[in-house]
Amino acid sequence: MKNHNTLYLITSLIIFIAITRSASAQSPTPENPNAHTPKNTYTHSSPTPANPHTPILPNPHTSTPPSVVRVTTSYQKDNPYYPWQKQRPGARTGFGVIIDKSHILTTENLVRNHTLIEIQLPHSGENITATLVKSDHQVNLALLHIEENSPIANINHKQFAKNIPLKSSVNIVQLDETRGVQKGDGHIVKALVESLPNASFGILQYDILTDLNVTGEGAPVYIDNQLAGIMVSYRSSSRTGKMIPAIFITRFFNDAMNNTYKGFASAGFAWEPLVDPVKRKYLGVDSSANGVQVMYSLPGSGAAQSLKPNDVILTWDGHLIDNLGYYIDDNYGRLLFSHLIKGNRVPGEKITATIVRDGATQQIQIPLARRNESADLIPENTIGAPRDYIITGGLIIQELTGQMLHAYGTKWQTRVNPRLAHIYLTKQQSPDKPGDHIVLLTSVLDDPINIGYQDFRNKIIKKINGKPIRNISDIFDIIKNDGNIKTISLHSIGVDLILDQNELTSANQRISAQYRIPQLQRKTNK
Repeated sequence: MKNHNTLYLITSLIIFIAITRSASAQSPTPENPNAHTPKNTYTHSSPTPANPHTPILPNPHTSTPPSVVRVTTSYQKDNPYYPWQKQRPGARTGFGVIIDKSHILTTENLVRNHTLIEIQLPHSGENITATLVKSDHQVNLALLHIEENSPIANINHKQFAKNIPLKSSVNIVQLDETRGVQKGDGHIVKALVESLPNASFGILQYDILTDLNVTGEGAPVYIDNQLAGIMVSYRSSSRTGKMIPAIFITRFFNDAMNNTYKGFASAGFAWEPLVDPVKRKYLGVDSSANGVQVMYSLPGSGAAQSLKPNDVILTWDGHLIDNLGYYIDDNYGRLLFSHLIKGNRVPGEKITATIVRDGATQQIQIPLARRNESADLIPENTIGAPRDYIITGGLIIQELTGQMLHAYGTKWQTRVNPRLAHIYLTKQQSPDKPGDHIVLLTSVLDDPINIGYQDFRNKIIKKINGKPIRNISDIFDIIKNDGNIKTISLHSIGVDLILDQNELTSANQRISAQYRIPQLQRKTNK
């Protein structure tokens, strides 16, 4: 009888422990914090609790696929110093968002210099080839096209959000390495006008604090189930990222779908804050906190017609401008007044500004246009376009670009010709006359015809055959008239480089074969 009672007690104890463990597994405790499904994950058809670090996804066969896609780009950049060559190919991955049944939006930075663009849908192993419709580095946006009978035609497309208040809650969506969907919550912290990866000026961007580790640019951001924007960068240390808002996406998409792309507006001038009271007095401005100083206008721009150096801008398009260049925006608070141009206006319009010139206050009209960066003294964005060059007697001649300087790395200012660094840092955007560029003898390909010239690198060319030049087009004209390049005059060097005309033809043939150069000259119709 005693043994039976003992066996009964042991059995009861085992059952009690099993029930207790089962119950504890269903309720959240410090040892089991994941018993309830986290709100930032999709729930699977299985009742198994979700792990917050591995989102559980909806069944792709029973739910509407999300409008996010992975974008994989194969790219190949031009060699900045040997323009007939390409650099090693590479690949980039990021995300895009389906806009309609045949178009996907992503970032320009992701597809720059592309040779192939492929799209991967959620929960699918298929790669779909896409073509580029339009890209614009000035707003870092790109529109891709896919055949209308592709699978994206069956995916739900989101509307563009028209109102994205500060401090709003948003959702960020991306694909993981298995092409499963990850979703995270975000909070809009602030809006600032900041620079973009491949542009020399800024646009309005939102700072978003998020619990999602964003793994690539182009991830769509939603507010109230509408597209609020796309992510362009993310810092894991602060868990914050930057988003291009829908106001730019909407304009870019509508404009890109037209046959003539107008782009985004620019006034074409440089300015600086005007805080120093002595300078304000010298420029004829009172001691109030308003106004910024115009430094220069770009040749050919709308500002060149209306503004002069040392003008002081007090108001712009009806908004008071403080001495740091900010105005009070109805939606975003303090913003740099450049947003009033790129964010609120389009090329072809005119704006009214109040200025102080020579101590007198007046109103002026400033025409707006799309900024043509190829007209800069040193163009920054030569995106995939073939560059003009001339090779004669092994001497490589081409125009200086920003990419050529940046090819020296992050410390390029200390590694390049100091004169080139100075010109870039002080007047990169402002030629003395429209059409001016810096023409360089970039390097010399060794050959008997150029013995003694091999050490010349990145030297500014002032004259060809004794004739002054302003750009490489002038050299093509000289070759057309004179037959060949005979002498080259370099800046700060008192002796001309002379090419033996009797040996030049055979030397060029030898150099072309030895260095595998398909053509010794390339002139594009710019």
